[in-house]
Amino acid sequence: MNPLNLTDAMRLYKVLKPHLPKYKEGEEALEYFSKITKNIRTSGRHRDYVEAVSIMVGMPVKDIIQFESMEILQTFINGLTENRIISLVEFAQQVGYDG
Repeated sequence: MNPLNLTDAMRLYKVLKPHLPKYKEGEEALEYFSKITKNIRTSGRHRDYVEAVSIMVGMPVKDIIQFESMEILQTFINGLTENRIISLVEFAQQVGYDG
């Protein structure tokens, strides 16, 4: 998995925005990622999770849902790391991108 270009990164931000908690300075990235996953799960908008993975790996949703759930979760976490989601959120907020 490679980092996303700016256009796809902003698509990812738009999908994840409703689920993004406020980042606390010094918070571990894995803890932040866990909060995102929990927010998606409790929101009932599970398609956002699969859509985010689809954007990060460049595959259609219909292909993503064929994977094992643990593989999708691992890909999601790896994608958040690879795409520096915390920095992406800060960037989007600094430039006033509202999705």
